[in-house]
Amino acid sequence: MNLLRVCRALALSVPLALFSHSCGGKPPSGGSDDCPGFSKIVSGGFSRVGDHLTWTLELESMPAELVLNRAAVPDNMVDYGWQINVDADVDGIYEVYMSIAHYKMPGAPETRSSDILGNTNHDIFKYSSDADTALPLGTFQAGIEGNAFTFDIDITQISSFSSVASASQSQWTVAYRYGALTRVCTDRWP
Repeated sequence: MNLLRVCRALALSVPLALFSHSCGGKPPSGGSDDCPGFSKIVSGGFSRVGDHLTWTLELESMPAELVLNRAAVPDNMVDYGWQINVDADVDGIYEVYMSIAHYKMPGAPETRSSDILGNTNHDIFKYSSDADTALPLGTFQAGIEGNAFTFDIDITQISSFSSVASASQSQWTVAYRYGALTRVCTDRWP
């Protein structure tokens, strides 16, 4: 087991409701007008063709570049995270999730990059039975088209997704950290 991936999973899997402020100090429900467009969800989509599953997460806007490893963000914390939570067994509890995320690297200088997918991790995690940790399951194919991310998986590689059949089994989330632990823009869909 890769301990770094487990630690990163914990950083992203903190329930968004625990953050006390979104941008502008407003409650994180539904985002804030002060938050950037890449932290505001417009819609989410899902399709299944045989063993191939695809989710889309459409944002108000996609940044031309990301500012990575910003000084105000604590080390090893997610500063950009786009995530799909999945209730794979239709019991009302999200068991697995996929994330496109960047983590602030300790000691790394602040940089700018237009290669969003090249600077993010594309990981699949399973929440543990105690829901306090997440265990890595693998990776997925991530893409960007316009203002939308795509999350593509083949269920023959990750059996946890075999019973996923509709969008109603999913929740789309965003977290953009712009400072200390509680300085986060968040959004959810639906």
